[in-house]
Amino acid sequence: MSSLVPSTADPCALDTCEFFTGYVHADDDVRLKVMHWRPRHPKPAPPLLFVAGWVSSVNGWLDFIRAAAAQRPVYYLETREK
Repeated sequence: MSSLVPSTADPCALDTCEFFTGYVHADDDVRLKVMHWRPRHPKPAPPLLFVAGWVSSVNGWLDFIRAAAAQRPVYYLETREK
């Protein structure tokens, strides 16, 4: 996986988290986008790896991600180019 880098393009617009993006190389010509929210004041909880369905996008999961990222680190993997 490439390094995750800080980004200001947070689709959740969370003030309580730091937001990072990067890519996972799945095959020679295939990269999948990773978004990572890290709470500024996390609770003792394991990170969550969220892999949405093929036809969904991050915008359909914003309420869920906002709730989860308030408690723990969340990694969202795009399953295809959106």
